Order: sequence, then structure tokens, then C-alpha cells
Amino acid sequence: MENLSKLLVSLNFSASSSNTFSGGPAIKAGWQYIMATVATSTSRTTTKTSVYFSDVNGDGLVDIVSSGKVYFNHIEIDEQGHAIPHFTLSSADTPSPIIYDAKKIDKNYWGG
Repeated sequence: MENLSKLLVSLNFSASSSNTFSGGPAIKAGWQYIMATVATSTSRTTTKTSVYFSDVNGDGLVDIVSSGKVYFNHIEIDEQGHAIPHFTLSSADTPSPIIYDAKKIDKNYWGG
């Protein structure tokens, strides 16, 4: 279990990478002191963000996704009664766990 500030530091939260391609044709024409240029340019950027926020398990608390791992947010009360967000790799620690085993789904609920 990790608190938010330690987790963000360990994940290098601002990590992203991008690639940009820019370029295009240009035509120049001139005579003596007169010069004219017609040009066009295009640019394309691709950005990959490896760390971002998302409410993955739908509990209303923002989780952190980092390089394919989800750090599920849940609230714990400290000794002074303050609500402190904590993050774990298991949704089972939250009030809204993700059920991934078909045998654990209540078929009566779904009418089956």
C-alpha cells in the first residue's frame, strides 16, 4: 500500500515521449531585387503517455495507470480521523473490486 506522493515519485508521473515530423515543399522565384516564395508545411506529432489517471473500477475514485499496471485508489482513515487516499495493485482492496473469474459472477443477478 502506498500513499499518493510516494507513488507519484516512484512512477515518474510526468513521463511521456513524443515524435514530431515537420516539412513541406517550397518554391522560390525572383528577378534582380524581387523575390517571391510559395511554401506549404505539415506537421505530425505522436505522443505516448505511460502514466495517467482513470477511474478503472468505476468507484468514483481516480486510479493511476502506469505502464499497463493499475494502482487502485481507496480511502483509509488515519489515527486523527483524516481520509487518506491509498493505492494498491489489487482492486480487491477497494469497495468496487473487479470480478475477473466467471465462476464468481452471480448468475441470478443477470437473470441466467
